[in-house]
Amino acid sequence: MSTPSLNQPDRADPMADFPVQWADAAEEERTWLRDTVHFPTAITHMDFTLLVKSMEHGINHAAATYALGFLEEYKYLNGYVYESTALPLLSAEESAAQAQRAEQQIEAAMGELGYRWEQIWLPEIQTHLTTWQEYDLANASLTDLLAHLAATLPNYRRLWEIHFLLFYPMMLTLNAFTEMVQELFPESDPFAAYTLLRGENQTTRGHTALARLCHLAQEKPLVGALLREQPAARVLAELANSTDGQLFLDALRAYLQSYGRCSDRVSLSAPFWLEDPTLVLRTIQERLTHPQPSPDDTTSGQTAADSKAHREAALARVRDALAGYPEPVIAQFEGLYGLALVSYQLSEDHNFWIDNQGNYHMRQLLRTIGERLTTQKILETPEDLFSLTLDEVQSSSAGAAQFQSLIAERRAQATHFAAVVPPPLLGAPPTAMPDDPFVRALTKFFGGPPPEAQAPNEVGGYAGAPGVVQGTARIARTLAEADRILPGEILVAPTTTPAWSTLFGYIGAIVTDSGGILSHCAVVAREYGIPAVVGTAMATALLQDGQWIEVDGTHGVVRIL
Repeated sequence: MSTPSLNQPDRADPMADFPVQWADAAEEERTWLRDTVHFPTAITHMDFTLLVKSMEHGINHAAATYALGFLEEYKYLNGYVYESTALPLLSAEESAAQAQRAEQQIEAAMGELGYRWEQIWLPEIQTHLTTWQEYDLANASLTDLLAHLAATLPNYRRLWEIHFLLFYPMMLTLNAFTEMVQELFPESDPFAAYTLLRGENQTTRGHTALARLCHLAQEKPLVGALLREQPAARVLAELANSTDGQLFLDALRAYLQSYGRCSDRVSLSAPFWLEDPTLVLRTIQERLTHPQPSPDDTTSGQTAADSKAHREAALARVRDALAGYPEPVIAQFEGLYGLALVSYQLSEDHNFWIDNQGNYHMRQLLRTIGERLTTQKILETPEDLFSLTLDEVQSSSAGAAQFQSLIAERRAQATHFAAVVPPPLLGAPPTAMPDDPFVRALTKFFGGPPPEAQAPNEVGGYAGAPGVVQGTARIARTLAEADRILPGEILVAPTTTPAWSTLFGYIGAIVTDSGGILSHCAVVAREYGIPAVVGTAMATALLQDGQWIEVDGTHGVVRIL
């Protein structure tokens, strides 16, 4: 049997398919990397001008607050998101002084992270969310809605400030802890530190609630039969016709109210589960067709109690091994461990509160504005609004013909570039990154250039979750495409968000194009006990749907068998 090759064909000039007009020569001389972690596919104009630019604002606010000394800029090129980091030109003395200021600011934030989250940031986030939730969208005029949008834009941008004020100390804390464990126990496997951090968070609570919903369906024969026999799009109406069906619908609505402000990608233009629960219903249908073990307080195919016991047993072994170390070392470990536990939980929880909830409420406001503009014949459908920029929507001064022509032109461009593979890099080649804790921390989350494959039938990546599994590869570039994955098959995706976690209960393993050992995908895969290889860069392009592959999550390698 011949060994399949993963070598890519040479392309004459990738830029011929992806033309870019630079504002000036200086812009072209910068390094622009495509952001595939947050935006693996093309996005809308509204997503860029509101969501991405708010993220950019949050990044730069945090960088200034912590004296990190860089400025981030995002560009919207042919529908895709590219980012560039600008560093100031400093003398050696100025650079050392700036690094010292940053270290002092970040260390203070690391020590206070739990307090700031619980006592300051989370209450502020909840206040902003309440402002949106309590506003009467249904009865507001277009003028009122536009005024509400203008009034709450600072709130939305503030959420992204908090996001990155939390993100940088969180990642540096986790990096410091994992590096300390590796230094103390150099013979331990790369996942030893993460075993010590496993625990409950908003993502695992959502998994528990979904598992209970599945078991409620199993306990009601009529409900189970409807879910197994009817398409997800039709089952809601059928369930309303019986007492048991209504009981299940009430439980489903309660689940969606708690965990349904979630979308399959970081986006304002994509529907959330509360708007369209089809994905949740399909997941329940899959669980009914292929039943899972009874999951009282399930977090990951294991019980929460088992997960906690596993963590505490590992911690006991580490503490026994540290018994002979000097007291200051033990104290440093214990102090850093406590901070890392908080950070590991927040690595999931901040997405739940900021990315999911904030984007959900902003989408509802925007879509309602779209409904008013549709009623006034300015737009053809409410969803057309997302093809406009924030400024265009706020002005609403263009006539219907102008808006509709603009939207048609942008949709045609989107269709054209959907058939083009966007280059991962534009402008100047990247320079070597410094080997410092900040860069190492970000690499653990975003990943880096994937290791070269050691054989023609291999795809190299990063170890995300330990274990080795063989199975059928299923390529899914969107969550809708993941609907056809069967239990035990291997999900191959560009990246994952918390919404994808519903699949982790029955897939055999996961492979992603982007991310590192602290990416969402890797964290959740470890909770579920399934192997993960992350940050491969091109797995969705190099692997073929239906191939029989082996995922070695311990060493970060995917093999075609």
